[in-house]
Amino acid sequence: MYICYSVSPFVSVTGIYKTPPTVFPLMPCCGSQTYETQVTVGCLARGYFPEPVDVKWNSGSITSGIKKFPSTYKDGLFSSTSVVKIATSEWDSGKLQCNVEHVATSTKINKEIPGMNSTGVHPRISIYPPTPKDLHITKEGKVRCEVSHMESAEDLTITWSRSDNKKILEFTSSPEQQHDGTYTVKSDLKITPQDWNKEAEFTCKIVDPSLPTPVIKTIKKERGNNSKVEPTIYLYPPAPEELGTHDFVNILCLFKKFYPENMYVQWKKDGVLQKEDYYLNTTPVMEEEEDYFMVSKLSIAKSDWMRGATITCIAVHDQVIQKEIKKTRGK
Repeated sequence: MYICYSVSPFVSVTGIYKTPPTVFPLMPCCGSQTYETQVTVGCLARGYFPEPVDVKWNSGSITSGIKKFPSTYKDGLFSSTSVVKIATSEWDSGKLQCNVEHVATSTKINKEIPGMNSTGVHPRISIYPPTPKDLHITKEGKVRCEVSHMESAEDLTITWSRSDNKKILEFTSSPEQQHDGTYTVKSDLKITPQDWNKEAEFTCKIVDPSLPTPVIKTIKKERGNNSKVEPTIYLYPPAPEELGTHDFVNILCLFKKFYPENMYVQWKKDGVLQKEDYYLNTTPVMEEEEDYFMVSKLSIAKSDWMRGATITCIAVHDQVIQKEIKKTRGK
């Protein structure tokens, strides 16, 4: 979280020292693998006496998603935190404000919560597991730490560690400037599929002047029967309309009820892998049951289909699953 410090005076009233709070905005500095639709931000009222302080959001116009934590007491002073969960777009707009009132010292403080688009850029940090393609196809796995939305990457350092104490083999890319002028740095830790399956922990540590403290991200293979759900595959032949009018036809492969969404698709024709130029995959979409579905479409020559070529659709997920189809004789 980003915290801005300032000095607060003591106020003496009838011989009793009362202290107004100093208010700090609390903002997320690290993102997940994708932009989230909601974000939690907060205000820290620090170093006041006596209790209590009253915190409102946008002068009381925000009433939902608010949580106030119990105050803490140290060295004769109180501190308390209020957080609110709001739409990311509302935070980004830069129009979010917490309003802190300390009646004992007649103090009222309005603190702006800086948004991504209002007062600067805040780094987002994500850690990614090896892909199904890494684990099952190339057999060369990697865990990736990605730091994005940086104003500068000049003093950024990323270091890795492993719980199994094996040798660290890492590669960190040069900073890549994005279309919005910010920088992204990717760091890959090389691992084997066996390392991942043994459930070792892999940790990256990010140090940068824009971060108040170093950020540590750790990842390992998820455990439990519910952590991975393999897809059910439905394979569909070309539509009759295509067979009558086109030289090329499309075969559809539908993948349903899989989790998580990261999956790699391959196609074979008579046992020969097809180039990725020959097929098109949709982006996985979450269903109401919180699992995913997607569709892959393979284009082949109509003559291949008519002669009875065997077409295989392959899902590379936590396991490798495949299904075959061919023209039914006489049709």
